Amino acid sequence: MMNEENENLNNENTEQNETTPNEVGNDASASVDNTITKDIIQEADDEVSQEDLDVIKKESEETNASDDEKTDDTESENSAKEQKEEKQELPQEDYSILSKEELVAKAAMFAAQATVSEGRINFRYLDDQVSKIREFIDAFTETERKEARQKYEESATSEEEKEGFSFQQDELTGTFYENFKAIKEAKRTHYAKLEGEKQSNLKKKQAIIEELRSLTDTSKPSELSRKGEFDRVKAIQTEFKNIGYVPMQEADEIYRNFKALLDLFYNQKSQERELLALDRQRNLEAKVLIVARAEELLNHDKLNDAVNELNRLHQEYKRIGPVPRADREELWERFKVASDKIYDARREYADKFKAQLEENMKLKQDLCLKVEEFVAFDADKIRDWNNKTQELVDLQKQWDSIGPAPREVAKILNKQFWDNFKTFFNNKSKFFEKLDAARDENLIKKQELIKKAEELKESTDWDNAANQLKALQSEWREIGHVPEKQREVVYQQFKQAADHFFDRRRNRYKEQDAAQEENLNQKLEICSQIEELAKAKSNDTKKLQELHLKFHEFGFVPRKNIRTIQDRFDEVNAMFMKNSELSSDEAQSFHFKTQAKAIKQNPKMAGDFKQSENKLKRKITDLENEINLWQNNIEFFAKSKTADKLREEFNEKIANAKAEIAVIENQIKILTTPPKEEKVEEKKAEEATQEVEANAETSGNNSEN
Repeated sequence: MMNEENENLNNENTEQNETTPNEVGNDASASVDNTITKDIIQEADDEVSQEDLDVIKKESEETNASDDEKTDDTESENSAKEQKEEKQELPQEDYSILSKEELVAKAAMFAAQATVSEGRINFRYLDDQVSKIREFIDAFTETERKEARQKYEESATSEEEKEGFSFQQDELTGTFYENFKAIKEAKRTHYAKLEGEKQSNLKKKQAIIEELRSLTDTSKPSELSRKGEFDRVKAIQTEFKNIGYVPMQEADEIYRNFKALLDLFYNQKSQERELLALDRQRNLEAKVLIVARAEELLNHDKLNDAVNELNRLHQEYKRIGPVPRADREELWERFKVASDKIYDARREYADKFKAQLEENMKLKQDLCLKVEEFVAFDADKIRDWNNKTQELVDLQKQWDSIGPAPREVAKILNKQFWDNFKTFFNNKSKFFEKLDAARDENLIKKQELIKKAEELKESTDWDNAANQLKALQSEWREIGHVPEKQREVVYQQFKQAADHFFDRRRNRYKEQDAAQEENLNQKLEICSQIEELAKAKSNDTKKLQELHLKFHEFGFVPRKNIRTIQDRFDEVNAMFMKNSELSSDEAQSFHFKTQAKAIKQNPKMAGDFKQSENKLKRKITDLENEINLWQNNIEFFAKSKTADKLREEFNEKIANAKAEIAVIENQIKILTTPPKEEKVEEKKAEEATQEVEANAETSGNNSEN
């Protein structure tokens, strides 16, 4: 899984270290040509004349001379193979883009690879990679040490305390160095083991050489038959080949000693040409199978695998040995034709691959330009950042799907793309840091609201507390988000406080419903009493006023009955006024005084009191403005019958407006007169009325006399 992620993020690093298909094809083709020459020379050198057994010795000497001139003998190749495999270029990763946790995970993965017991392990590669990782780990550690020292010195109160700083590496650093040491130890153990195996192999090959030497020692009689000796030598050759590597400084000498003894043996056994012919026949059969397998590779669906397998077949073909002269050229020609077709296909693929690299380069250049736009992006909303992040991730997916670019530009493109990629996410991180700070501040504000809500939840000032809680709820919604882990906690605290109050208020309203039903019944009864007065055509305004005050004293009725009871009240009052002998002005004055008195005596109607006063004052202002307008218009009238008529109409309007102002001013006086002064005025009015009535009665008596 880690390898897949690295491939997705750093595929350009892999591109720069891989061999191009064209290079592989050329190298493989050159290898084929070299193999052709060496195989022909080797088979010619190993050929034993079947026409003249007397020249076997001479041919053997020529074979030895030819072998001495060869530069790529099997043992030397085997000795150098391990170093070649370890030195071959492998994918290099860009560790600068990884976090400390990812670097430690990489080192752990390499340590796991170094300690597996199966498969070939490239310790040089693992050691190189973990050493590179160590540079970045040390850089992280140094940064952490500096930051820790800075924080320590900032908190220190004296220079002596500053000198007491000590730094403890974190657990990640310790884990890395454990894996680092594990790889070093595994490498040391591996090479120690390998060296031991080579020394053991050296002893085994030396023993084989001594055995082969004894078989060529003609001074001692052999316990084996001639055929047995030949079979033993063939077995020795197989054992020698299968033993494995020996120390490089010994490889050439071991191989030459072994080859020299083999040549000596075959020279001694030249008379056994039948066996040599049989050996060539077996080689022929083996090589025919190899050629057939090479021809089958023409139908292989994976060209790289076919080339690798073909190279391996060439090595195997070379190691098998000579075949009969009559079959040599024809067999090799078959092998070469199949090989050339595969290598030609590889070269054709390399050309197409190069064109694809150029196309990939253009696509990646376009993506680099698009990603540059993200560097300057800024927003205040999380949704905008998330939307932009998704756009960038989509571009990353396109980047990952494109494939490699030419080696000479791959690193530049990779750096350009990923630098801008990281810059965007660094800016995003800074945004969320600011957002977190704002959310912390919002948390403090909401905790203050919770405190206020807690103080209000037991209040009995129902309307005021309800309004305050609603205001707190509005303020809560306007504050904004808090840290996610605190969001539900503070919300529930605030909600529970508000719910507690409103639950209490709802329970209280249930109690009020019964009281409001009773108020409704009482008000209906009062309306019935007013209706009886109206039907009796009573002029008892004092009684009516008492009923009015009682009506307003009973308070609220159910909401659904408010309009009904008010209409009923207005209806019976209108009936009373209609049936009474009061004039229109007296009825209006009585109605206003009664209403004003009800408002002043009921604290709950204080709002209605202020509203009525303001309404009357606005009406006076409107009338005064109209009077000024009319007076201004009169000044522009010319002398004529029509103008005189208009002037009379305007003067009449002005007089009516002034009279209405006087009435309204009297209403304001009634409305604003304190209850105590009002009682005094009523008493004076009652005394004046009584005096008038007494005078009237005296005058009547005098008239009778």
